[in-house]
Amino acid sequence: MAIAAVAHVFVFSVEPYRYLPVSEHGKVTTEKTKEAVTIEEGEEEKPALLEKTETQIEAPGTSITESVQDIVVEGGQHVVKDVVLTINQAMGPVEKGVTKIQEKFHQKSIGSS
Repeated sequence: MAIAAVAHVFVFSVEPYRYLPVSEHGKVTTEKTKEAVTIEEGEEEKPALLEKTETQIEAPGTSITESVQDIVVEGGQHVVKDVVLTINQAMGPVEKGVTKIQEKFHQKSIGSS
């Protein structure tokens, strides 16, 4: 693993990303919407104005938070699925092997009696 880590550092260099200007890191857009709604209070209806502000950030890559979530949450799910698959694939041959061992012990116990 250490050799792979060192090779990874040389193959995937950080240099192209080291000195990016701040303006290239992302674009922030804000969108405001207004909508008229009616609110029912008891038997009365009152008009109201609903204002909604959405902020979107476009970034050239994923954030550290998203990367950690991907590794912990999704990676953990992949590991669990892989372990379940491995156990399911290993159970068949193990059961056959245990059965053969039990048959041999049974044959030897019958032969020695």
